[in-house]
Amino acid sequence: VSSGSTQNKTLVRKSNISKGTTDWDNRDNEWDVHAQDFSDSLSTHTSDSCNPAQSPPPTAASCSDPFFSEYIEGSGNNKAYEIYNPTNTSLDLSNYAVQLFSNGNASANSTLSLTGNLAAQQVYIVAKSSADISIRNKANLTHSTANFNGNDALALINTTTGDTLDIIGKVGEDPGSKWIVSSGSTQNHTLVRNSSITSGTTDWSNRDNEWTVYAQNFIDSLSMHSADECLNGLPIS
Repeated sequence: VSSGSTQNKTLVRKSNISKGTTDWDNRDNEWDVHAQDFSDSLSTHTSDSCNPAQSPPPTAASCSDPFFSEYIEGSGNNKAYEIYNPTNTSLDLSNYAVQLFSNGNASANSTLSLTGNLAAQQVYIVAKSSADISIRNKANLTHSTANFNGNDALALINTTTGDTLDIIGKVGEDPGSKWIVSSGSTQNHTLVRNSSITSGTTDWSNRDNEWTVYAQNFIDSLSMHSADECLNGLPIS
């Protein structure tokens, strides 16, 4: 963990952390490492953003941040992904980036720093440059982050806070050729985010409850998405 480890050390959660996580891969950004037997801070802790005296409580994650809404791993070069803005206001995309982690790599092989604005309840589509014209015609951009196979992970990052907002796959893990998702997988399938989902997640283990699996090269829903509860007045940014 950072400059130390979970052996013969004391780990103290950083004060800028406001919630737990199942993404242990991000540990270097979450914990401070102290010497063995350090106990000075035991019995006291502060989470800055959760302390009203220092700043307002964090807003609800639901319907407040963009997330992946579709993933296409089709035949040949037919690859694309879609990002959805669940809020009722335009989002400045320059605050976000997408990273592609290939073949179990823990470091990004390709990064897309997003630009422009994404209107409320609308989607942004990134396709592989050699995808079929039917996909490219719907895309906002072609980029190498869409050059993935079934064993590559995608992450949506808030570049202002450094937080990972959403993942497809698991960073640092090579599952072989694919991750199983419900009745299909991340290989040779299209995944569409369920309309009941209101925010991204770093918990890939819950994928069966988050995504509906469609056949290879299914693109009928590309360029449209809705999150039912975000349309019905849940907290927004």
